[in-house]
Amino acid sequence: MKFCKLSYRLLYDAVVYCIYEKEDDLTMSTANRNVVIAWKNGKKAANGRKSLWTDGKWLYSYRLPIGFRTSNGICVLGNYTRSTGGFRSQTTSCHIGKARGQVCNELIWHPAVFEASKDAFAQDTLPTKEI
Repeated sequence: MKFCKLSYRLLYDAVVYCIYEKEDDLTMSTANRNVVIAWKNGKKAANGRKSLWTDGKWLYSYRLPIGFRTSNGICVLGNYTRSTGGFRSQTTSCHIGKARGQVCNELIWHPAVFEASKDAFAQDTLPTKEI
């Protein structure tokens, strides 16, 4: 089933939320900023073009995992931008820029470290607490 609800925000212009309900699986279609906030809160969301999306645990730019949220709620971001030599695309750099404001600086990792840590993320073994 598909439900659309128009929600007017006081600080910004109107945002349209489309909620898809499938076996208690809710996904919200929204702006990039709100996708990042949903990821930080462990919720599923995607932007209108589905180029930035989260399953509540991983944050993706297209199909590239760029962030991980531990079961403790700690968010770690891979810095796939030109400054680290891990540049993938301008859009991915913009997605990372939006996520940066929601993540502690110590938890923005070089892409090589982020890639090497994916197995530990999958087992949800690191990090254990915010630095």
